[in-house]
Amino acid sequence: MKIEKTHLEHFKNEEYFQYLSEFNYLVNQYNPTTLGIEKEFGLYMMQFGFVNEAIEPIRKSLHSDELSQKDKERDQVFRGLSDSVKAALNHFNMEIQDAAEKLWLIFKHYGNLATLPYNEETASVVNFISELRTSYSLELNTTGLTSWVDTLEQKNNAFDVLMKERFSSDAQKTNLKMRDIRTQTDIKYRLIIEKLNALIIVNGEAQYLEFVKELNERIEKYDKIMSIRKGKKQKVEVD
Repeated sequence: MKIEKTHLEHFKNEEYFQYLSEFNYLVNQYNPTTLGIEKEFGLYMMQFGFVNEAIEPIRKSLHSDELSQKDKERDQVFRGLSDSVKAALNHFNMEIQDAAEKLWLIFKHYGNLATLPYNEETASVVNFISELRTSYSLELNTTGLTSWVDTLEQKNNAFDVLMKERFSSDAQKTNLKMRDIRTQTDIKYRLIIEKLNALIIVNGEAQYLEFVKELNERIEKYDKIMSIRKGKKQKVEVD
C-alpha cells in the first residue's frame, strides 16, 4: 500500500487549489502529528498560504453571479432528472418501474452531484451522462428520460464554457506568480508524500490505511478529470 503519484503540474490553477484544499482537510482530519508529518505539514501550510493569496482574484471571478446562475440551472435539471426517476419507481407499468430501479442504482452511486464544487461537478456530470448513455440507454428510453439527460449535458457544457472563459481571462493576471508559487508548493507536498510512504514501510499499513485509501480516492478522481480533458483535446485535434 502506498499513496499514488499525483501529476500536480497538469492541474489548472483552480483544480490545483481545490485538490490541495481537499488534501489539507484530510490531513487535519487524521491529524498531522498522528500521521508523523507535523513539521513537514507546517512548512507546507505556510507555502499553501501563498497559493491561497495568488488564486483569490481568479476565485472571485469564478464565483460571479452569472456563473452561479449557470450552476443553478444545471443543478435544477439534475434534481429534476433525479425526481423523475424516483417517481418512476412507483409507476403502474412494471416495465418502467423495473427500468427506474436500475437507473436509481447509478444515482445512488454518484450521489447528489449538485452539492459538489464547480470543477468536480462538471467532471462528475460528464462521467454520469456517459455511463447513463452507454450502460443504461435502454432504461432511459423505457422511462422516457432521454431528453432530461440531453438537457443536463447542455447545461453542464454551458457552465463549463463560461467557467473556462472566466478562468482564462483572469488567470493571466496571476499566471507568472502562480507558476513560481506552485513549484515551491509541489516540492513541499511531495516531501510529505515521500515521508508518508516511507513511514508506511517502517511502521506498517494499519496506522495509515484509511487515510491512504481516502487520499487515493481523491487522486483517482482528479486523474479522471485530467483524462477527460486530455480526451477532449485529442478529439478537437483530430476534428
